[in-house]
Amino acid sequence: GALFFNDVKDGQLSGFETLTFLPFMTNQAYRSYGFEGSINARLAEGLELTAGGAWIKSRVVDATAAALASGVRNGNEVPQVPSFTANVALSYRVAAAPLGIPGYFNARAEYQFVGSRYSDVQNSPGAKMEAYHIVNGQVGWEKDNLKVYAFARNLLDERPLAGWDRMELGPH
Repeated sequence: GALFFNDVKDGQLSGFETLTFLPFMTNQAYRSYGFEGSINARLAEGLELTAGGAWIKSRVVDATAAALASGVRNGNEVPQVPSFTANVALSYRVAAAPLGIPGYFNARAEYQFVGSRYSDVQNSPGAKMEAYHIVNGQVGWEKDNLKVYAFARNLLDERPLAGWDRMELGPH
């Protein structure tokens, strides 16, 4: 695990101009701190658990006059930074020899959580992206340097936003 603190000067952050509906970039000071960690555990012969997570607090400090005029405020969350993320995976590997096949069969299931976060530096109400969950799976066979896998990504068919798709003005 790791504890961290970042004091950034002139970091490029994205915003959205409410009068023109155009995106913009602004150089702002911000601070981020938090904790991240991971574990790997062998639960039984061939069965492994991997898990990790992070808690982050990241806020704008010393907003410039131009940024203040566009709606940026000291204390706003830094865009695209969720306050919490987590992942867990369970892997199983077993010899294929009992079936008369050389090598190993394996299977893996993965889960990822990404918390809510803003897509703009102004923290606009319509720009808060919801948390999402991703589940992946994989099965395969391997021998020495040869690996054959079948995999499925995003089994829950989540449609997370990489950026916001609307701007909602006014009180909510």
